Amino acid sequence: MGDCRFTEAVASVVRTQLSLIKGLQGSALILSVLVTAIQVQAGPLHDAVRAKDVTAIDGLLADGANIDETDYFVGTALHVAVAQGDEVTAGALIKFGANIEAVSELRGTRALHMAADFNDLKILALLLDHGADPESRDADGRTPLFQAALRGNTAAAELLLERGADVDAVERSYRLTPLQQAAENGNIATVKLLLQYGAEINVLDSRGFSALSMAAQLQSYTNVGDARLIELLAAEGADLQLRNEFGQTPREYAASRNGSTWKKIADALLRLESSE
Repeated sequence: MGDCRFTEAVASVVRTQLSLIKGLQGSALILSVLVTAIQVQAGPLHDAVRAKDVTAIDGLLADGANIDETDYFVGTALHVAVAQGDEVTAGALIKFGANIEAVSELRGTRALHMAADFNDLKILALLLDHGADPESRDADGRTPLFQAALRGNTAAAELLLERGADVDAVERSYRLTPLQQAAENGNIATVKLLLQYGAEINVLDSRGFSALSMAAQLQSYTNVGDARLIELLAAEGADLQLRNEFGQTPREYAASRNGSTWKKIADALLRLESSE
């Protein structure tokens, strides 16, 4: 399980980097080069962490190894331990003095972001218990709560909120909040939780999209399978008449799009408008 999680973490970083490379051919070759890069950059300390060998880690540190050295890919040894779900090694590294707020070179990810991304409650609690900041930001200005909201990791989101995470934090790219992030991906349970913690339901992002606007997008509606999230937000006080940067309400935006699913979204919104 740990190796699978580590591989997934690496693959996630690779996918992010490949998405930035427009118009290039041979993505498989690029992937091979990037994966090789992690093997070249990773030193003995990272190898010991991958092997979950706390004794070897202790010995390497005693010989002068830098506990916060990075592989320039996933991050520090602590990042690697979290990525493979290794609570014991992560705890040992913290005990040995690892910087709990160290950032990965790619996207500025902290260990807490990774734990939230994997919904790893034990490691999440471990990090928080040792002072990890629930308001730490990655390179996009996203707190760990955004990762939980993105993935629909409701249990992780709840733990972060219990430990003081700002329910209405705003990231930098589109000025999204965690509620909008959860709604965009159709994560109903996480949306409900965020609303219970007082998330502002009618805040707009830089494009004029609200949480309801996000729920009325193709991705969210398809992930949910029907209009339940749209109906939930409307019942909780979402304003059906808020207009986006194009001057459209959520229904008008959906009606302007082509396809049977967009028509279902527009029809659902029209029913809600008619019932007001």
